[in-house]
Amino acid sequence: MKYLKCFEEYKVDNITEQDIIDTIERNGKIKVSSVKNFPEHIKDNYIRPVDIDGESIIVEIDGQQYQTSLKFVTTMEYTDLNESKEEIPDLIIPKGKELFHSTSEDFDIKNLGTGGYDSVLWTTEDSAISQTYIPVAVSSMLTKTEYLHKPKYHEGDRATQRQLGVIYDYDEVEFDEMNKPKSWRTPEHWKEASDAAYIWSETHYKMSEEIKAKKLKLTEMESEASEDLESSIDKLYDEIYKLEAKYEEDSKDYWTKGDSKRAEYETINKALRELGYKPRNDANDNNYEWDLKMGSGKNKNSGILPANFRESGRLIILKPKEDLRIYDFTLGGKTEGDLMDLDYHKIDLFRKVEKKGYDGIKINDFAQIEGEGNFGHRSIGLFKSAIPKLDVISIPAEHPENFADNHRMSGDYESKEYKAYKKGK
Repeated sequence: MKYLKCFEEYKVDNITEQDIIDTIERNGKIKVSSVKNFPEHIKDNYIRPVDIDGESIIVEIDGQQYQTSLKFVTTMEYTDLNESKEEIPDLIIPKGKELFHSTSEDFDIKNLGTGGYDSVLWTTEDSAISQTYIPVAVSSMLTKTEYLHKPKYHEGDRATQRQLGVIYDYDEVEFDEMNKPKSWRTPEHWKEASDAAYIWSETHYKMSEEIKAKKLKLTEMESEASEDLESSIDKLYDEIYKLEAKYEEDSKDYWTKGDSKRAEYETINKALRELGYKPRNDANDNNYEWDLKMGSGKNKNSGILPANFRESGRLIILKPKEDLRIYDFTLGGKTEGDLMDLDYHKIDLFRKVEKKGYDGIKINDFAQIEGEGNFGHRSIGLFKSAIPKLDVISIPAEHPENFADNHRMSGDYESKEYKAYKKGK
């Protein structure tokens, strides 16, 4: 049951400090008429309070904290467990129940600890969901063939080009004040295709000029209107007709024979296809869009990585040596995650819960999954005091493949690595 209290309905019994405390503890929300240093606030929009000290209230909007006052609160709403006669007990993670934390970072698991941002070690109850936090690659790059074709100012970009066989003599490349190339010589390995395209284009251009000249002559001959010229005019008509037909037919070959840039683009496209990539679009000019996996340059996995590359990581299996007491911010699964008000940014709440002696907190969370986008799930964050209460095991793991088919559709959220680990125990 939702408990809703509006100032307009309670003229005598105003919204109090205790009301706001209850709202914070129950993951509730409020409406306020004014927010300090946030003039674009819309008074009819709900926002979440995170702290209150007397009349001063701290609220969170789009991950940022602002200040308002108790006197500005017009509406509050939260799940009132007392009115609904429901009690949500503390969540107990029993001794021996496995939790999962995944990472691609290289460290001694003896030094496993909480994160620097929030002082929380985030875990899930499902191995496959945990492994979605291992990145598929260090980074990705959305680009087009043309951007991989032009000379580059930075050495890192040049190294990427060399990987695709694009090799400029940078002693002959001139850059402008914005570090953009303004003149350069075509690389030798493109010269044959470039010269052939130039010859084809020149021949095609000369044909168009010949047609123009003949049409001009035809106009002059027709203006004389002499019977002696009739046969010559007919002959010229025939010549123009045949030339135009040939010009039209040859024009169809422009993209394959007359455009040197298209031929150069194709050498880049071919190199990317050999790495297993498929273009994101169709392009008559060979200027395709590509979504590339990139390495960091700090290890052997650098530059453009193969399309089937998956970053190596670890699934860390955590077994409590005693029961863990968890503050259930999801209210037993009754609340849903909000992308506009992410639970994992509620650091003030984490500190309050930690001070009350809890081992951790359960929240609504979102994972970024290959092919899925934002995937809602629940995470259990463990505080520093809970780390010594855990037995820790680490196994090699990667970001799950085909998450929808292998996990979401079937409801089986055990990863293949975890299944292999259980089988080999």
